[in-house]
Amino acid sequence: MSVGLGAAPLASKTILITGAASGIGGAAARYFVECGATVIMSDIAVEKGEKAAAAIGKNACFIPLDVTSEASWQQAMQKAAEVAEPIDGLFNCAGLVDVLDDIDDLALAEWHRVFKVNVDGSYLGCKYAVRAMREKGGAIVNVASIYASVGGTGSLAYAASKGGILMLTQSVAQYCLARGYAIRCNDVLPGYIETEGLDATWDVMGGKQRIAEMHPLRRLGRPEEVASLVAFLLSDEASYITGAHYPIDGGYLAQ
Repeated sequence: MSVGLGAAPLASKTILITGAASGIGGAAARYFVECGATVIMSDIAVEKGEKAAAAIGKNACFIPLDVTSEASWQQAMQKAAEVAEPIDGLFNCAGLVDVLDDIDDLALAEWHRVFKVNVDGSYLGCKYAVRAMREKGGAIVNVASIYASVGGTGSLAYAASKGGILMLTQSVAQYCLARGYAIRCNDVLPGYIETEGLDATWDVMGGKQRIAEMHPLRRLGRPEEVASLVAFLLSDEASYITGAHYPIDGGYLAQ
C-alpha cells in the first residue's frame, strides 16, 4: 500500500517500532518509510528483524529489544539515540495472543506471560519514550484491540491486557499534559488483521471466512490499513488528538 503522490506526513521524523520483525509492526515500518520517516525497527526476533530492515533499505535499521526487560529498553534507547536524539515517536506494537483459554482453565503462568508482553512492554515503552521526548515533544501510539472494549470469551488474558492498554494510554496522555510535555499518546483497536501471527487462530475459530463475516465489512483487515492510521496519529496532522482510542475493525464495535 503506497501513500499518495507527494505525501510525506512523517518527513524528518524518526519513529521507533516494537514488534517490527513481522505483522503489523513490519507493515508499519515499510509504510512509515514511504511517509518520509526514518524507522528504527525492534524485536526479540533478531535475525528476522535484521532481514526485514535490510529489505526496506537505508531509511530503516534494526535494534534487538525484549519489551519485557527494562534493561533491554535502556540499551535500545541508547542505540536509538545514535540514530536520532531524541526520537520523534514510538509505535508500541509488540504483543502476544494467549492460547484461547478461559477463566476455568487459564493457568496463572499464562496470564502473567501475556500481561508481561502486552502491558509491561507497553508501559516500559511509554516510560522511556516520554523520557526521550519530554524536551522536544513527540507522539506515542499503543496497540489495544477490539477485545479491550467487548472482552473475549476465548482470550481472557489477551482481552484483559488490552483493556489495560486503554487506561495506560489515557494516563500517559494526561500525565504529559499535566507536566507540560508536548507528547501525545493515543491507541488503536484493531479487529482481526490478516497476519502470520494469527495463523493458529484461524483454524481454532472456524477459518478465515467465518472470522471475516464477524465484521460488518465482511473481510479481514490488512496490516497496511492499521499502519496508515498509526502514521496519521504519529504525524503533526494529529496535533490536536491525545488520550484517544481509534477502532480499526471493519465496523465490529459499531454492531
